Amino acid sequence: MKKHLREELLALKTETILIKVFIPLFLLFTNLTAQISINGFGKLSEFPTKESNTNFFATDINNDGWRDLLLFNPQTKKIDIQKYEKEKLSRTSAHFLSSQITDLRLINSEAKGKKFSYISRANRELGILSIDKKGVPSIQSKIKFESYPSSIDVSDIDGDKNSEILISGNSFDGISIVSSTRKLLTEKRIVKNKIYTSSKFIDIDYDGYMDIAAVDLFSKSIVFFANNRFGDFSVVRSIGLESSVIQFEVIDVNNDDLTDIIYSTASSIEILFGDSVSTFLKRININCDALPSKITILDFNADGLNDIAFLNNDFGTVHIAFAKDNASFYKPVLYVQRTGLVDITSFIDRRGRTISLLDKSGKVLFITTVKQSDENFSFSLCVKPSLVGGFNLYNDSSKDVYFIDEYNNKLKVLISNSKKFLDSYYEYSLHQKHRNAFVDETQKFIKTFYFYTRGNNSIEILQIDFVKNLFSRKILYAEGPIEDLKISADRLKDRQSIAILIKKKDQLGIQTYDFRDFRYVDSGFDKLAENVLSGSLTFGIFKEVFFLDEYLNVIWFHKIIFNKRIESRDRIFRSRIVSKNNLNVSLKTFEDKTRKENITISAIEQQRNCELYIIRGKDFDKLEIGSFSVNPDMITYLDEENHNKLFLYDQMSGVLKSISLKPNSIDRRINNAFVSKTINSYIVDKLIKNREYLIYSDFSDNLIKFNVIK
Repeated sequence: MKKHLREELLALKTETILIKVFIPLFLLFTNLTAQISINGFGKLSEFPTKESNTNFFATDINNDGWRDLLLFNPQTKKIDIQKYEKEKLSRTSAHFLSSQITDLRLINSEAKGKKFSYISRANRELGILSIDKKGVPSIQSKIKFESYPSSIDVSDIDGDKNSEILISGNSFDGISIVSSTRKLLTEKRIVKNKIYTSSKFIDIDYDGYMDIAAVDLFSKSIVFFANNRFGDFSVVRSIGLESSVIQFEVIDVNNDDLTDIIYSTASSIEILFGDSVSTFLKRININCDALPSKITILDFNADGLNDIAFLNNDFGTVHIAFAKDNASFYKPVLYVQRTGLVDITSFIDRRGRTISLLDKSGKVLFITTVKQSDENFSFSLCVKPSLVGGFNLYNDSSKDVYFIDEYNNKLKVLISNSKKFLDSYYEYSLHQKHRNAFVDETQKFIKTFYFYTRGNNSIEILQIDFVKNLFSRKILYAEGPIEDLKISADRLKDRQSIAILIKKKDQLGIQTYDFRDFRYVDSGFDKLAENVLSGSLTFGIFKEVFFLDEYLNVIWFHKIIFNKRIESRDRIFRSRIVSKNNLNVSLKTFEDKTRKENITISAIEQQRNCELYIIRGKDFDKLEIGSFSVNPDMITYLDEENHNKLFLYDQMSGVLKSISLKPNSIDRRINNAFVSKTINSYIVDKLIKNREYLIYSDFSDNLIKFNVIK
């Protein structure tokens, strides 16, 4: 059987303060999500190109192992060529032609260049386009039709080592095959007076001679034409269709050496699996949340199974349906959303497995696999990321990342292991929107996420068993706005306590929920202080509450030990108020798990100067960090065995500052670790090769960014 050239195998394009609403039990464990192996596939790179192109074709023009791009618009007589050189796309080289190109296919590849067959709907023609290895195109020959072609396929149908070209279309009369001999093109009419929106070569009887499968517009059927081995075709049978076909392709989807048929409709992707006699009786349906305008097929996650990516032109969304096995697929995962995306293709070259996307506003996007050598990169799998966090599923050296996608309000989790970075993907629908989170990591494979928003009163609890692939949900509502939230858990006794610091206007109080007898029990609310500006809490032997209050133009820092009542109250330091105009205070407490102590950070900003206090026990260090504004959500702590760091981010200036903390001292040098004014949420953690990474959501392009901090 004559096979397509490798480049032509189209990489086929969820006072007591009372609880208002209380769900008494965790919702039953469900497995409405799935673990999907992505093997790090999601790194997104972006390069400029010429605006207004709507189609592209990836091919290795100069045979250097990198795919270059041919870009065009069927409305213009022009083709743009961009070569991939030195890890980026070169400048666009524009070339004017005598015809408009609607679509093209590779015919052959030689050392001196490549030859393509193209169709032009506007010019009602088919032609041969040659491109030399320097990237200079020229049209070698043409043939005119009386109607308008829009579908093209290429194969050797008679075994003479010359490619024939199959033509049809929704405004084309029937089906034609065009042969090329010494620059002379000749047409052979296969069918007249019928409309076939798409047609493909297919070897239905596996005799080595290509037959034809075509979509009949009016009968809504796939019609098969058998080849008598001399290039003559006759109808042998047909398969009825329930829906109109958008894109129609022929490829071995499940790698069983039998040809399958795949096509897209308005709401799904259908696959008809081939068998030894091409009955195509076995079929599956992949439901799509968005119309699959264009599809492309490739094994994106390198698990030996072909996956399907599809683009929706209307909304600019790209989904990937990863293969579950040889005969089924997971629900499509939303990877990218960009208004202006118009074309998609996929291929394998020296950069690895790749999805390429064309944005008509003048951008080309590549989605590839993250490598161990990557230091700074962007990751897709989201549309509008907000909260970013980290945890450790296996309690090992490989850290894991989660984030919330506000586009569909889903928690998205990326799990790494010792061998693969960002290996597995999970997603869970959230019932409410959140800006803060705390993760209980007491158990090795079961993690409990507590989501809330500072200043609001709801807590959404998601407990996830990552091994059994089960999760449960609970939502609590309390009257008071949440100032801080921490968890104390006893794994052996299976006990949990949720401590909530509540700030109502300037009054501070604490409320506790204990989990026992399979339910959360409200242990009551206790008032702690008045005239409070900011507060935070953590667990030591008992609950430790830290807060800033104001008295006689002085800000006081307090520490309370609480165990059902106030056990002790200490004043640690004070700071005089120079002016109440533009006064800003922040407070956040971290648990240093390595040294088993609590560290509290207090930032007092006034008169364009920020005083930073770092409190450990009853001791504190004061640092002046100049004009700097920070809120509690933009303070984070990197807890390492021998070298801990504090990070503070000022969104106004875009500066991320770092301070090194040693066991008994503080490095008073304040470093500017990173600069960006578009950080929405961030963490800092050790990831690939134990390098220190800043991981943040970027609201300018809605991507998750990974940057090494040096």
